[in-house]
Amino acid sequence: MIRVAANFRDRAALSSSQQGVGDGAFFVPEFVDVSIGSPVLIQVTAHGLLGGVFLEGVVAWRRVQAAGVLAKGTGVRVLTPHGDRLSFLLRWAKGDVPTVPRESPRFPCTERVLVSLVGSSRRATQRLVYGTLEDVSARGALLVTPSPLVGASDILVDVDSGRAAVQARVVWSSGNRSGLAIGALAVDGERAWSTVVERVARSLDPEVRVER
Repeated sequence: MIRVAANFRDRAALSSSQQGVGDGAFFVPEFVDVSIGSPVLIQVTAHGLLGGVFLEGVVAWRRVQAAGVLAKGTGVRVLTPHGDRLSFLLRWAKGDVPTVPRESPRFPCTERVLVSLVGSSRRATQRLVYGTLEDVSARGALLVTPSPLVGASDILVDVDSGRAAVQARVVWSSGNRSGLAIGALAVDGERAWSTVVERVARSLDPEVRVER
């Protein structure tokens, strides 16, 4: 997958760049060195956009040179699982929402984990389910499970083959997707979580270092 950096001066510049772009698509100005149909990962940054936002998609069209008021660049059809992120970006660019509700960037991934409801002790938990982390950051994650985490609030997430469990709180759920806030961690859990986040981040950018 090709990684693309889409850097904008501010929300007004981001909003202006997306004028006339069809629904479900994102326009990356100046980026044209790619074939139609190529999968891309876009990191969108702008002043005031805390942490930036990642979008995955497929190149749908290119404009290899400017045409009047239309800048050269590439149109990317954003994949359905990232549609909510695209919607947020466009709303943020228009000033409908103030800022990204997180302080650190989230990095897309497909990290398999074992999730359990928190009981009086770890051995006392009664429900275990495998899930997939779709993105991670130093303080949060997006978790996908085979079925909704109905009634779940506090959970444990095994991120190191059962050797370290991370405490997390489910802050929102939509179907089988849940947003997690990473809570106070034991030493082993904190180390395991930082290792996961840094491994994911460095797979996208070898220079990334993650600090809590």
